[in-house]
Amino acid sequence: MKSEIKQYAFNVATTCANMLDGMSISGGDDKRFDIVHHMCEKEGMGFLGMTQLLAEYAVYSEDKVIARAPQNFPGVYDYEVSYPFGKWFANQMISLSRFPSEAECRHFIDVAFDEFFAKGDEA
Repeated sequence: MKSEIKQYAFNVATTCANMLDGMSISGGDDKRFDIVHHMCEKEGMGFLGMTQLLAEYAVYSEDKVIARAPQNFPGVYDYEVSYPFGKWFANQMISLSRFPSEAECRHFIDVAFDEFFAKGDEA
């Protein structure tokens, strides 16, 4: 049981890290970072608050993975679902001047999840 909880926490942390990396704000793009930072302040939360929000979506994503059985992975989930989600999230913040809604976020994850695992079902 303890190792299952540890593995779950590890997977959620990895997913969240890839979501943040997908936002492309750690790669030296100061303008993009400034826009994202401004949006965090506008939403009444700092960067930590946004990270915690992304962690909620990482939990949602990981719960979907756990619920799917058997877990045959047709690729690298974080490269094909988590990272693109982070990129989409940042782009939505920039283009809409707001955080995407929970429904929009869950929809993106649901579609990316289904497309990812459909590749394995086709094989």
